Amino acid sequence: MGSIKDSHGAMNYSYTLPSYDEDGEERDITFETAKELKEAAFIRLEAAPIRGVLTWAEVQYEELPAAVQSNYQK
Repeated sequence: MGSIKDSHGAMNYSYTLPSYDEDGEERDITFETAKELKEAAFIRLEAAPIRGVLTWAEVQYEELPAAVQSNYQK
């Protein structure tokens, strides 16, 4: 997954991860969560332009858009 995490108090974690949109375009995205993410997991993010990440969920490789899958080796 390539995450960089820092503990921010009471079980809050901050992650900066490379991410891909549905067209396969890459950019780094930073978000915070109260849950520690699993290493090497695929995460689907729902993000808004100003508010940033609204929700996230762990997904399987097969659930990723084809343009995103092409950036990873299975």
